Amino acid sequence: MKTRFLTKENLSKQIKNICKGEDLKIAVAFIGINAEKNLFKEKGCGAKIICDITMGGTNPKALEKLGAPTNKNLRSIENLHAKVYISNNGAVVCSANASNNGIGFVNGPSHIEAGIFVKADTQVFKQVEDWFEGIWQKAKQIDDAGLNQAENRFQPRFDFGSNDECSLQDLIDEPRLFGDWGIVLTTDENSTSEYERNSAKKIGQKEWDSSGSSPKEANDVYSDWGKDCKRFPEYCVNIHLDNNNRMSIKVVQFGATIKDYGGSIFAYKLSSKQGDKGYALSNALRQNPKVKKLAMKWAKKGEGKLYVTAKEFVDALKKIELQMASSK
Repeated sequence: MKTRFLTKENLSKQIKNICKGEDLKIAVAFIGINAEKNLFKEKGCGAKIICDITMGGTNPKALEKLGAPTNKNLRSIENLHAKVYISNNGAVVCSANASNNGIGFVNGPSHIEAGIFVKADTQVFKQVEDWFEGIWQKAKQIDDAGLNQAENRFQPRFDFGSNDECSLQDLIDEPRLFGDWGIVLTTDENSTSEYERNSAKKIGQKEWDSSGSSPKEANDVYSDWGKDCKRFPEYCVNIHLDNNNRMSIKVVQFGATIKDYGGSIFAYKLSSKQGDKGYALSNALRQNPKVKKLAMKWAKKGEGKLYVTAKEFVDALKKIELQMASSK
């Protein structure tokens, strides 16, 4: 069959097969992180790649891993919205970008995509190649200026409602994905007493009711945070380390602060539906040795630690990583 209509995993499988072929040419709107290791050989290995860097969908880190700003076969053209994959294995013209959401590098694509496969050495295949060569001549190499433009325009994306798991590497590569979420480390040493928790639930219930929202019981109170109470973001992932160094993680929304108990803030546990981004973040953090080592650092001091943004947390993780590397 010279042409085939493809959807779901069949489309992804065919795109990956095209990318295994010789004389690889790709023109897509966006290139996502991990495309370089799932679709392309190291630094493109001669593949001709065109993308758009003006609409905010191409990840600059993916461009760097593909050889920018020195790879002469990595180019961009403004307003490119097509998704075309060509090699001696045939061609695919479709809706799927070179990204995890479009193709599915882990558990299959999370977007609804469709496309057409065209067999090599056909008239339509030649038309596809001619179209590519036409825009290749107009496209410009992604140099230092182009890479800076991609960085300035890039808007991180992750389909938190999909089945794809967010990894710790996703967090490290793009902490801006979780820009409105903080991370708080707690231990048994700085945990609240049963009396404080019960008092918080009563006060928190009144505080929530007075806001006009649906009634919601306060699950916990975080005490002895002093001036840091005012720094807590509304949404947070709590990493807790008990006296036996067992780590647990929960996703919470913070309410009002009060001066009692050394400066306290009320917390309400969120369901996976209410806090899908937080649960994706918690899964990335769960049982990772770097994360646990960072938690243990503060546990030894008998203190908690607040990271207002995911970027602050990533910076701290990188320091731990350097310490672990130097101790080997």
